[in-house]
Amino acid sequence: MNQQTNACAPINLTINLPARTPSAPSKLSCQAATLFGLSLEQKQLLAPDPININLSSGAAILITGRSGSGKTTLLDCANRALKHQHIRTINPDKLNLRSAPIINLFHASLETSIRALAAAGLAEPTCFAKRPNELSTGQRARLRLALALHHARRAAKPNNPVVLILDEFAAALDKPTARALANLLRRALKREPALRALIATPHQSLQHSLRPESTINLDHAQTSTESAQHPPPPSLQIQPADFSLYKRFAHLHYRSAKPSAPVCTLAATFEGASDPVGILVVSMPTLNAAWRESAWPHRYTTKDRALNAKRLNAEVRRIARVIVDPPHRTLGVATALVRHYLENACTPNTEAVASMGAYSSFFRAAGMTQHDLPLAHRHQQLLDLLTEADIAPWRLAMPTTAWHRAKRALDEQTLERALTRWATASRATRALANESPEHIFTTACKSIASPRTAFTHAA
Repeated sequence: MNQQTNACAPINLTINLPARTPSAPSKLSCQAATLFGLSLEQKQLLAPDPININLSSGAAILITGRSGSGKTTLLDCANRALKHQHIRTINPDKLNLRSAPIINLFHASLETSIRALAAAGLAEPTCFAKRPNELSTGQRARLRLALALHHARRAAKPNNPVVLILDEFAAALDKPTARALANLLRRALKREPALRALIATPHQSLQHSLRPESTINLDHAQTSTESAQHPPPPSLQIQPADFSLYKRFAHLHYRSAKPSAPVCTLAATFEGASDPVGILVVSMPTLNAAWRESAWPHRYTTKDRALNAKRLNAEVRRIARVIVDPPHRTLGVATALVRHYLENACTPNTEAVASMGAYSSFFRAAGMTQHDLPLAHRHQQLLDLLTEADIAPWRLAMPTTAWHRAKRALDEQTLERALTRWATASRATRALANESPEHIFTTACKSIASPRTAFTHAA
């Protein structure tokens, strides 16, 4: 019968590393040694002192040392000891990344999968349809950690702690991506009491982001375990910027349209660096918005439309874009940008609308209030018509195919009238009414099945 362990109780391990005995030399290696006056006599090395590991709830233990110092051996021994105690271990590097869109790899609901990817800094809808071999090295590392954390959360129960085994953690990544990955792991451990992590890495600098409970240094003749010191990470500096900077970040956002009527731009830069890592753009508000009545009752929804517009222009600004360079995601840059703007806002009230907002928490973390919005009436009308024609919302991701299905299933006049009605129902799309039905349909596909979330803040 398996022994059960309280998920929040400490896990104590005593690891006896094997003594290192040189392998028997070959004839050729002996011949080479004699050329340089070297002796290859085998000598039994003393076994290192036992290493005691205490994994408390949510703890990370960092194992450092040069290549060949024994980091992998220590992890292997710890892994066997944990399994002997019937404790589940997960190694991200050993997860099978099958050839499927990464959104399918979690075997979970759409919302759960998107949240997991967003938390790992993969909040790019264009990434969701990619397969693992189409991702960059940094993106695959984020994906593996996101999958490992997802599996760990599902496996962790009141009596089942889970330990992540991470060898050569972030070793092949550039410094910003490695730091972002470490920050992601630290936040996950903080949120999940049943999780622990044993992390081996050659990067001493990751202590800043991982904040391990203790560090095991294998570079000495005898191993040493010490409480980790955590020097502060580089501070983030946020300054006003020219809107022209938006061009450098625009391609990273899932909406291709440029923010209309921008009035303020902020850029985030890490101390000591010259290039910005994130940008926030503030724009003028639109005249109509479904969430304002619940956020600011009767303030902008009076019967006097001129008064409503005057108040909006004087009192409300909209955060139109928050974009962070991918290697620096999960470092809190987006939250810091929003929080900085709210503390120095142009107007008493601030709002934001985002399709990704329901899955990525930086607006809420910065202090904004979330409002889940119903689908706009014009969107729902067109969706209902397409559903009657057996065109499911997911098919709208392939507009050309969906258009041909719609033409086969619906009367031509019915389809054209529905598309014209959709286009003319909003100022944003009214100019499309004179375009071809196929062009209107292709444009509609980008928004009618996309639920949006609003966020508001009052000074």
